[in-house]
Amino acid sequence: MNIKHIKNGSLYKDTSDNTIWRVRSKANTSSVWVTHHSNKPELVKASDLVQATQEECDAYLDSNNVELTSKAKVMKMLGSAKFHSEKK
Repeated sequence: MNIKHIKNGSLYKDTSDNTIWRVRSKANTSSVWVTHHSNKPELVKASDLVQATQEECDAYLDSNNVELTSKAKVMKMLGSAKFHSEKK
């Protein structure tokens, strides 16, 4: 992915090893600082990243009992409510 399109705090999948990373900040013109369920940052090439799908994001957030932010909880509830209302 082009480093100009990467947003801090978003989840991306590393295509070289299929790891889901949370981008923390840009390190230079070709790499970003990322974390995976920890505060230990690692460097990853931006060109190896693709935006994580909704399913990959949900799996990442559900693993290790990651606490969702209030906004994420509301968005998840709204998505769930929308899904249930469409089923009727």
